[in-house]
Amino acid sequence: MPRRSIRPPQDGAPPDIEQRIEAMLAAGETIQAVTAAEAWRAVAQRGPLAERARAAIALAHAQTRQERFQQAMQTADRALALARRSGDGRAIALALLRRATANMSFEPEEAATDASEAARRFETLGDVARTGQALR
Repeated sequence: MPRRSIRPPQDGAPPDIEQRIEAMLAAGETIQAVTAAEAWRAVAQRGPLAERARAAIALAHAQTRQERFQQAMQTADRALALARRSGDGRAIALALLRRATANMSFEPEEAATDASEAARRFETLGDVARTGQALR
């Protein structure tokens, strides 16, 4: 598969790393997605809590796609703690969703609780697509 670059576009606008990681995962490029998410997380360590949470959320998503569920759970737990500390509602909902997905094989009842809370939060935010995703 072709490698995707995470360099800024030619017009100089900064890349939306979150969307690029999602695109990599959609294309089945899990190794590249993990690499990009790990790099983002390293850079975000010097930034605001919400940015650190979003980077960890992306990494947990990529780890889950690689079926590294234990790692994904640990990463999602850290992401949720950061998101809660930041007060970013979208990040909290995404961290709950990522934790639910990673935990589905181990603790289905706990995963269902996280997914339900994520769905409620997404609904409050008006994010219909993510609400549906959390309810699956």
